[in-house]
Amino acid sequence: MEGPRVTSSMGVMFNLLSKLNTSMDQPGFKDARGDLISLKDELGNMKALMHKFATQDESMDLQVKEWMRQVREVGYDAEDWIDSHPPVSSAEARGTRLGGGFFSRNSRRRKLAELIKELKDRVKEASKRRSRYLIREDWDDAAVDNDEPVDLGPSNVTVDRQLLYGLDGSMLVGTNAPVSELVGKLQAGGEQRFMVVSIVGAGGLGKTTLAREVYRTIHGEFDCCAFVSVGQNPHITAVLLNMLHQLDPQQRLVDDADQQPMDEPTVVGKLREFLEEKRYFIVVDDIWSASTWRDIKCALPENSTRGSRIVTTTRMNDVAKSCSGRPIDFTHLMKPLNEADSKQLFSSRLQQSLPELEACDEVSEEKLFRHVWKICGGTPLAIIVMAGMLNRKSPDWFDHEDNVVEALQKYPALQGMRRTLRICYSDLTLPVKTCLLYLSVFPEGAAMEKKRLIWRWIAEGFIPDAEGDKATAPWETAESYFNDLVTRRLIQPAESGDAVRVTVHNVVLEFISSVAGEENFVTSQVMLRSKPRDVVRRLSLNGGGGDQQGDVDGGESATEQEAPVNLSQLRSLTVFGALAKSLSNGF
Repeated sequence: MEGPRVTSSMGVMFNLLSKLNTSMDQPGFKDARGDLISLKDELGNMKALMHKFATQDESMDLQVKEWMRQVREVGYDAEDWIDSHPPVSSAEARGTRLGGGFFSRNSRRRKLAELIKELKDRVKEASKRRSRYLIREDWDDAAVDNDEPVDLGPSNVTVDRQLLYGLDGSMLVGTNAPVSELVGKLQAGGEQRFMVVSIVGAGGLGKTTLAREVYRTIHGEFDCCAFVSVGQNPHITAVLLNMLHQLDPQQRLVDDADQQPMDEPTVVGKLREFLEEKRYFIVVDDIWSASTWRDIKCALPENSTRGSRIVTTTRMNDVAKSCSGRPIDFTHLMKPLNEADSKQLFSSRLQQSLPELEACDEVSEEKLFRHVWKICGGTPLAIIVMAGMLNRKSPDWFDHEDNVVEALQKYPALQGMRRTLRICYSDLTLPVKTCLLYLSVFPEGAAMEKKRLIWRWIAEGFIPDAEGDKATAPWETAESYFNDLVTRRLIQPAESGDAVRVTVHNVVLEFISSVAGEENFVTSQVMLRSKPRDVVRRLSLNGGGGDQQGDVDGGESATEQEAPVNLSQLRSLTVFGALAKSLSNGF
C-alpha cells in the first residue's frame, strides 16, 4: 500500500509529489515542465530522507527537527501554489493563447517562471542547510530501519469487546480502600452540614476514575446530582450550563427574550435558585486554578442544613486547599498503585487482547512486567496505555526478550507519563500518528463521533489510496486506524457498550497537542495567544458554551480578540461553540 497523502511528520510530501506529476501533464504548465521536473526530483529526495527522520521522534537532533520544519513549510507553500493554479484543458489553453495576446501570454509565463524559481530556490536553500547541519542521508540508518512499525492492515485491527465496556467495579484495581474512605467521609452518618472533598494528585493517577466510582456509589442518596469537567482552559459559562442541564433537564438553557444562550450571571442565578432548597451532590472534575473554583463556587449555595456535598479533583495542592479550606472539608491525596496492584492491572489489560499469554510461564510474564514497572511505576494510565501498545504485538514477538527491551527502553531522558506516551506514540505507523495528532483540534472533554471523525480524516487526506487486488475502501482503512487507537487506549469510548463516541484523556490530549504544535500541524486558540505563528495551516477555535462533555458543537460566541494572524495559507478551520452555529446559520 502506498504511503498516506499527508502525515504530520512529513508535511504534505506524498500529496505534493502526486500533484506535481499531474501539473507537468497540463498544457498550461508546458513551458515550465523542466523546472517542475527539477523541483519534483529535489522534493522526492527530501521526502525519502524525511521518511527516515520521521521515525526518530525525540532522538532527532534539534537541527534535524528545524530542517524538517523548514522543508514542511516549503511543501505546504508549493501545494498552495499548485492549488491556486488549477489544471486547464488543452482547449482552454488554446483559447488563452488565441485570445490573450502576446503580452498576456508572456506575462503569465514570466510570473509562472518566477514562482517556480522562488520555490526551487527555497528547496535548494533547504538542501544547503542540510549540509551545514551535517545531516547525512545515512544518518543512523540501522536505528531508522528498525523503528518504523509494521502496519498490520485494516483486516487485522478490531476492538476487543471488553474494551468497549470501560471499567466496571469488578475490573477496577486498587480503588476499594480510597472509595470506601471517601464514601464514608461524604456520608458522615447524620452529618447535615455542607462539605467539600478534594481529590488531588498527578495526571494519570486515576482521580477522575475514583471520583466517578464515588459518584456511582452514592449519587442516589441526593435530590439531584451532576458530574462536570472543567479543564485547563475552561469557559465557565459552558461548565455551568452543563451543570444546570444535568441538575434540571427541564430547564431551558437559552434566554427567553432573545433566544441566545444564557450569560454567566443568569446561569449562576438559575443554579442558586434551583439548588437553594435541595440536597445536591456535584463532582467538579479537573480544576486547574483557584480563580476557576471561585467562579464555579458562586453558583453553589452552602445550604448548611441540607447536607449537600461537592467533590473536586485537581493536580495542584494550592487549588485543593482553596476548594477544601474549611475545618469540615477533607482532602484526599492520590497515591500510585503498589507493585501488586500494578501487576494485576497490567496483566488483566494485556490478556484482554492477548489471551495466548495466559499460557506463558510466570518467569516470562514477570520479566515483561518488570520492564513496564520501571517506566510506569504505579501510574494507572501509564500502565493501561503501555498494555494497549503491547496488545498490538503478535504472540511470537514476546518470545524474544530483545524485542521487549528495545521497545521499552527508548527515551531514557524523559520521565513519567511523557516517556510512556512517547514510547507508545513512536510505536504507531506514520498514518496512525497523523490521525492521532489531528484529535488535538477538539477541545478538552469533547466526545467525538466515530463516523464524523473518520470522514474528517479522509477529507484531510490522511488515509492512503487503496491499490492492488486486496485494496480496501478509504473508510475501511480509516476504521482500522480508529480501532487501533481504541485498542491502544489512546482514545476511549465515551460510553460503555460501543465506541460510537470516543474521548481523549486530558493527559493524552496535552501530549498530542504539544507534538501537533511543535510540527505546526494544528494551531489552537491558546497557541495563537502564547506562541504566535507566521503561518497557520490548521486552526481550531473553541468559543465554549454548551455541553462540552457531550457535544463538540455546543457553545457561546468567543469574545477574546486574538493578535493579528496571517490566515492566507490556512488549509482547514474548525470552530466550536455558538460561533460555529452563527457561521452555519449565515449560509
